[in-house]
Amino acid sequence: LRLLALDGIESLEVAVRVAVAYHLGKIDVEAHLKPALLDPLFVKGTKNHPPGKPTPYEIWKERFEKACSESKEAFVKHHRATYGGRMPLWVAIELWDYGLLSRFFGGLQRRDQAKIGQAFGNLDGEVMASWLRMLNFVRNVAAHHSRLWNRVLADPPKMPSVERCRHLEILHRNRPIVENKLFTALTCLRYLLRQIDPKSTWHLQVAELIESFPKTDLLSPRSAGFVDGWQESSLWRPEL
Repeated sequence: LRLLALDGIESLEVAVRVAVAYHLGKIDVEAHLKPALLDPLFVKGTKNHPPGKPTPYEIWKERFEKACSESKEAFVKHHRATYGGRMPLWVAIELWDYGLLSRFFGGLQRRDQAKIGQAFGNLDGEVMASWLRMLNFVRNVAAHHSRLWNRVLADPPKMPSVERCRHLEILHRNRPIVENKLFTALTCLRYLLRQIDPKSTWHLQVAELIESFPKTDLLSPRSAGFVDGWQESSLWRPEL
């Protein structure tokens, strides 16, 4: 299941990277280096931000600069030699791992988040940012070979209304039970992947794995939030 989660998140990462680079690149070629284009809370911190403590953007930029300095990629060497290391957004973004990408998306202005979120199933920006944070947690757990199966989500995702995203009805209907469970994370990921690649069979692989779970009174898929009848919900049915 860890490998399937990583596979799905990798596909999402590529799609979000392209969407961010395309949208912000049209506004400014170095949008990632222009604090005025980002959310003030990301750039300056909260109203009570302790003096001298790095702001979220300063922490993000330090991690980005470290990635640049440690990179041995040919395109980075080229930009060092030719442009003093400065790179347009669509080049720089290739150095971002999923954590840098999700944090940067969370630091965008709401209008830019909303514009990008529209391409991922009509999600508003706040919901999209929440989902990316949640999936960053899932990715970190899976990448470090930690227990993922019945892990409690550290930051349960925000949900769009059923009217806006009808395919998420199963999460609304079972929210008290599944809100912080792996099933919610995988369902949100399935929703996003369906927008990216309508022909994806990722959900079929997940379903096949879950259905192969041993029959035992000690543990069941329900411990990960897989409620009865989940296979018949609109996002998980084989024909979709």
